Amino acid sequence: MIKEATENEKESLTRLYTEDVRALDAVEHLLDVSRASMDKIIFSFDVFTMKDVNGFIKSVTDTLSLQAKEKNISVDIQLSNPSQNSIKIDKTKILLAIETLFENTLLYTPNGGSIKIVTEEKQSSFFFSVSDTGIGILDKDKSKIFSQFFRGENARHKFPDGFGVGLYIVKIFVEKHDGKVWFTSKEGVGTTFTFKLPMITNPTESFFEKI
Repeated sequence: MIKEATENEKESLTRLYTEDVRALDAVEHLLDVSRASMDKIIFSFDVFTMKDVNGFIKSVTDTLSLQAKEKNISVDIQLSNPSQNSIKIDKTKILLAIETLFENTLLYTPNGGSIKIVTEEKQSSFFFSVSDTGIGILDKDKSKIFSQFFRGENARHKFPDGFGVGLYIVKIFVEKHDGKVWFTSKEGVGTTFTFKLPMITNPTESFFEKI
C-alpha cells in the first residue's frame, strides 16, 4: 500500500523541484551568455497577431503569479486590448525575457509587496513593463545593471547566489528584435523595467512577412 506524502514531504519535493529548475535555468543563461559573446545565438522569427502575444504573456504571468501568491505578493496584470496589428518575434526569446523580468521582481520584492504588469500598443510599438515594490537599484549601480555578470550591491546582500546574466540576456534578446529596454528605480521603493518592440502596422507588410 502506497502511503500518501505528508504536507512537509510535498513542500520538500516542491522546493527541490524549484531548485532544480533554477539550476537548469542558470545553466541555460550561462550558455546563452557564451553564445552571445560569439554571436552564436540562433533566432527563429515568426509573425504573430497581438491577440497571440496577449495569450503568450498570460501563460507566463499565470504561472509566476502562483509563486507570488506563496509570498503574499499581489500581482496586477493589465494587458491592453489587442489591435489588428501583428509583430515579428522569436516567441521563445521574448517569453524568456518576460519571464526573467517577472522572476526578478519576485526575487527582490518582500513578502506583502506588489507587482504590476502593463502592456500597451502606442503608435507603431508594443510596450511591456513590470513594476515592483522591491529593494530598488542603487544609484551607483544603475549604469552597469545590464552588464554581463553584474549584480547590484544590495541584490548581492539580499541573495548572494546568482550569476548576473539575466538582464544582460534580456537586453540582447530585445535589441535583436530592433527593440529597446530600460528601467527606472529608487532604492527601497521599487523598480520598473520596460521594453518596446516594433509592430507591423501595415496589413500588406504583415502578409509578406508571413510568406
